[in-house]
Amino acid sequence: MKNSQWMYLKLTIVLTSVVISGCSTYGKISALPENGQTLIHKNDQKTLTSEKYNLVGLSPKLEKIKNVGWGEFILTIENRSLNNMQFSMSDISARSYEMDTDTVMALKVFRKEELIKKEKSSQKTRNTWDAIGSVLNVLNVAVSAGSTTSLSDQQKHEDRVAKSKKRHKEILEHLDSLMPENTTVLPGEKMNGLIRVQLPKITDARKKIMFSINLDEEEHKLAFIQEKIEKSK
Repeated sequence: MKNSQWMYLKLTIVLTSVVISGCSTYGKISALPENGQTLIHKNDQKTLTSEKYNLVGLSPKLEKIKNVGWGEFILTIENRSLNNMQFSMSDISARSYEMDTDTVMALKVFRKEELIKKEKSSQKTRNTWDAIGSVLNVLNVAVSAGSTTSLSDQQKHEDRVAKSKKRHKEILEHLDSLMPENTTVLPGEKMNGLIRVQLPKITDARKKIMFSINLDEEEHKLAFIQEKIEKSK
């Protein structure tokens, strides 16, 4: 293979396998207490609490967010009844309301199992590209007769592969910490769990995000405001 052909092939693989990220847009999620709800400040966390017969609390894991299309919230449930409460992820729904135009959008509440499946599938794709990259680096060393530059490129590739596998493991560990599909909450028990929810695109328009959470046919509605901010805020 000629050097020019080799370099073209190598460049094609690199450009295909690398995701180019643009400038990040930042937003802020703030609780909006309504109908006698309270906002509790504890351990640098602000939890919006809805108290009826039972209690529901919801807090953004991070108030400052990037424009990645989703956010995570800490959900608190307190079963004040005398019976076991069966809680399912299907008991959570969310909608976004653009405050200037009244545009409404249903937001997806992600399931733990689907996110884990998607991440494993993505890692298989990354493994395929890593394998192709390894072959190309071996060929590069052979073509370059083991030059210092080619050996350095091979080491950089191996480092990238190792980081990718480490990151994959960390993502799976985090996803495993999300709430399961179904949970039994015992009488008098207070349960905390992490949920991931689709968020609308961050724009100049402020948006109201309304959660509806049903506990044993008791509906709790909790509202948050999403707005665009400067990165330094």
